[in-house]
Amino acid sequence: MTDDIRWTIVGEETVEENQNVEELIEGMLAEEYPEVKVDTITTHGYSAAANGVSKTESGHSHAFCEVFTFDGATKTAGIEAIDWYAIGIS
Repeated sequence: MTDDIRWTIVGEETVEENQNVEELIEGMLAEEYPEVKVDTITTHGYSAAANGVSKTESGHSHAFCEVFTFDGATKTAGIEAIDWYAIGIS
């Protein structure tokens, strides 16, 4: 991650800066996800996207799409931004 990373949870909040994003990730990891199915991962240049379905330990399911923007097109590029879309499903 870059120091000035931005993570947008579409429809909810935008979190900026490395430390704040790390705290967001820690909070999200507090909920266990025993099932995560990634359907597609696409990469091109400075961007990548993944979509699929996740299910929490408490039984909530979400269809998701995450779009990543990198600060370069190399294997060592840092993540500049994440746009996360999630829809609750039954």
